[in-house]
Amino acid sequence: MTKYLISFPSEAMVLTDEEFPIVSAESHAARMATLTYKHSAWIVRD
Repeated sequence: MTKYLISFPSEAMVLTDEEFPIVSAESHAARMATLTYKHSAWIVRD
């Protein structure tokens, strides 16, 4: 199986209090989509 790493610099992940719940919900939805299509995703924090 092909694996991909999607990475962002730490500075790109700075969120305001208003953005945090939106980004959280969208990232959860993206992760659930990988399960729906029987793919996998690695979540890595630096």
